[in-house]
Amino acid sequence: MHPSPADLPASSSIAQLGRLLHSRRFSPIGYFLGAGFIFLAPVGLAIYSNQSAPPNETLNFRITVFACLTLAGAAASAPLWIKGCRKRGAIVEAYEAGMRFIPRSGQAATFKYEQVTELRRKVFNGMLARLTLVLADGREYAIDNQGSKDAALINDVLARFGGVRWEEERGWRIG
Repeated sequence: MHPSPADLPASSSIAQLGRLLHSRRFSPIGYFLGAGFIFLAPVGLAIYSNQSAPPNETLNFRITVFACLTLAGAAASAPLWIKGCRKRGAIVEAYEAGMRFIPRSGQAATFKYEQVTELRRKVFNGMLARLTLVLADGREYAIDNQGSKDAALINDVLARFGGVRWEEERGWRIG
């Protein structure tokens, strides 16, 4: 749960974070397009199998085939729909001295880079897919890499930490 702006210490105010470097609002369009393609593949297979079925197949069989493949497509695409709905409208702002995360609820969380104790990364196909910043109090904030603008934000944030020591089991750890 993110604290409200009134709960944040005065040292974490936006004015003390310096100049705004990056501001990213996450869009669910990529997730929804992916879910649509995943859903349409089994539905297309169901339509093709019903069209190419022998003429003596019963209507119950055709409906069962169509229903099973449609449900399989819906089940396969559901995680992308859910993730797209959860990420929709979230804002990440990177400043010279810290960051601000504004989830869909609107309760902003602001912190300085020196409050970050650990950086975790998620790699997919050899590329950085997500960077998670862990604060001293255990709160975690993640930046997803969905394109070149997100990569620029992540690179700029990593540059603020200087040389980060690599630890194989735990991702990046500061200090």
